Amino acid sequence: MYYDRKRKRWRATVYYTDSTGKKHRKFLDKSTRKEAILAEEEGKERKEGFPDRTILFKDCASAYLKAEEMEIRSSTLVHYEKIVRLHLLPFFGEKRMSKITSIEISEWKGELIKKNYSLQYLKHCYKVLHLIFRFASKMYNISDAPLMAVGNFKKDPNAITQKKKLSYWTPEEFRKWFDAIKAESDRHPESMVLEGTLVLVSIGYFAGLRKGEINALRVSDYKKEQDGYYLSVNKAVTQNLRKYGTVTTDPKTASSVREVRVSRYLQEILERHFCFLKRLGVKIDDPYLVYGVGPMPNTTAEKTKDHFEKVAGINHIRIHDLRHSFVSNLINSGVPIEQIAKVCGHSSTAVTFRIYGHLFPSTQVGMMDRMDDYFRKSTSVAPK
Repeated sequence: MYYDRKRKRWRATVYYTDSTGKKHRKFLDKSTRKEAILAEEEGKERKEGFPDRTILFKDCASAYLKAEEMEIRSSTLVHYEKIVRLHLLPFFGEKRMSKITSIEISEWKGELIKKNYSLQYLKHCYKVLHLIFRFASKMYNISDAPLMAVGNFKKDPNAITQKKKLSYWTPEEFRKWFDAIKAESDRHPESMVLEGTLVLVSIGYFAGLRKGEINALRVSDYKKEQDGYYLSVNKAVTQNLRKYGTVTTDPKTASSVREVRVSRYLQEILERHFCFLKRLGVKIDDPYLVYGVGPMPNTTAEKTKDHFEKVAGINHIRIHDLRHSFVSNLINSGVPIEQIAKVCGHSSTAVTFRIYGHLFPSTQVGMMDRMDDYFRKSTSVAPK
């Protein structure tokens, strides 16, 4: 393997034997050194038959997932593995990559459409298939033309679009839930489950952090600045990953790294919680903020939260919906969308508006009233 200065490409040399026993030498030009090394190693491992025309889809998919282990987030890799296992291998697994046709890909799309998955999920499935074909093109010189000819899933022009409804708690509902779990926690003052759930839900409701971000918080991430207290969001925890267990990674996006101001209500809850951790005697240098000894198990938090929803007699929401509740409260408080996008860790206001845009019209009455007041003060003619 060497760098060809004339072609400005890395060249791998692969020796193989065809089905007749004849030996061959094949040059593979790759754009990166890593790709060239992988191609050369693949050729060394397969002594009989060069894999570019004979490799099965299942083997190519496995090679792709292995190559991505150190390149993408563990949670993303697990998502890709699930799609491969459930939706790609049953249809393409035993087929040769080089023999897969556009007709077969169209049939696969048709079978998947019948299962009534969302368009977003269907596009995820296509994306993974596309990534595998692109890998095959780079590593085995197999064309992805059949896939490109078919294209991605498209929205049915005759389908009636159902608006996605966000679930959230009003301040009254949160107060009922909080009072219910607080009363039980007072009866069991040593319960880490009750205390941890109360704090996790409160951070989600008053600070809008994602569940993985909350679980990754350490006590040292609670910081005092000149203008108040902040939570430093710089990592995330993903739990129950197949093969990987619990993994701590960087937050979802670069903009997700942020400092979130702690409200007065949340500050009171956290200050009391720190006294609880001290009384419990958690013996690690920098305890996890919510659960002390480690991230709070997802199932434990969900079940406890759900139980006290029933006790309080309020609507059921997911833990992630606490983030929606936080944004809903900000919108109804008149906070500008630019500030909401920043505190939520969105990459742009477009992302915020795409998710929460339908909530903004409820504030238009107040906006128009303020404009009328401004107009009335600025002119001698008041609107009738």
